[in-house]
Amino acid sequence: SDVIKGRQTGKELMNLTIRRPSPDGSFRGVVAVSLSPSFFTDYYRSLTRDDARLASFSMLRTDGQYLSRWPPPPDGRDRVPASSPTLIRIVAGEMAGAHEVPAARARESRFVSFRRLPDYPVYIVAGFSRAAMFADWRRFLSVLAAVMVPATAGLFFVSWVALKKTRREQAIAIELREEIRRRSAAERSVMETQKWETLSVLTGGVAHDFNNLLSIVNTSLHVHKVKYPALADDKQIQAMTRAIRSGRAADPAAAVL
Repeated sequence: SDVIKGRQTGKELMNLTIRRPSPDGSFRGVVAVSLSPSFFTDYYRSLTRDDARLASFSMLRTDGQYLSRWPPPPDGRDRVPASSPTLIRIVAGEMAGAHEVPAARARESRFVSFRRLPDYPVYIVAGFSRAAMFADWRRFLSVLAAVMVPATAGLFFVSWVALKKTRREQAIAIELREEIRRRSAAERSVMETQKWETLSVLTGGVAHDFNNLLSIVNTSLHVHKVKYPALADDKQIQAMTRAIRSGRAADPAAAVL
């Protein structure tokens, strides 16, 4: 029913009547209950007091009649205007929904959420203050920024130090590889030089010993010719002479080098 005043108590109340069927579905009477709207109003007041985001709380019939509301309508009306977006969606039969209602006169902009009570032609509508909701978000973001910004800056600094250290180590590694390459090339060059020096000394020693042997043989042959002139034209003596001449003509050191 509408919200009415009781004749005996003078207090506001609303009546709820429910048909009582028999097991076979036939009519067996009704159950009538009188409810105090102030009970719901006090409850809605406690909800809005505990949560600043809740701007309003109300119980509506499907035709837009207020059964309970906190805070009371600013203009004292007892019914939702027919142009209300919430009522339009309720009349259309939507069981639940949400939308934003722009600011108008003394009412701030708010988000409205509604839901129908199962098996009853009644909707519960909650209005959330847009400003309070965004203020909560801003406070949350401020706290989050106060925590995350230093942490992010610290991570950025650590990453920058690690990157700088890594680049320095890479440069040192490149320089070390280049130094190893230069040292290896120098060692190979020294070893090559030492090899040729050793070969030159060895070749010079062999050539010197060979020349000494030739000198001894040549001297002995010359003495033999002087002592025995009759044998100077002997074939063996001539062959030895040619061999000595050929050996002197050759340069063993130059040949090896």
